[in-house]
Amino acid sequence: MIRSAEKSAMMGAAFMQAAFNMANSIGAYFGGLPISFGLGYNYPSFVGAIMAFAGFLLSITFMIKYGSAKSKPGNLALN
Repeated sequence: MIRSAEKSAMMGAAFMQAAFNMANSIGAYFGGLPISFGLGYNYPSFVGAIMAFAGFLLSITFMIKYGSAKSKPGNLALN
């Protein structure tokens, strides 16, 4: 992220921190839903597993659609 935002590295870092904070709060919210519905303290792990699987599917989808970074010349892939 920082490499792709050469002239605005601070802005790129700020957006990365904001995205991390949003993901953390969304995960806490969805993890608390089973507890608020009275299902018990074991069920937030199921919500986390579902969210992790959804993230995996999204990453596979984007990898298929856009290809890997190493396959295209000129991309800023970390070697």
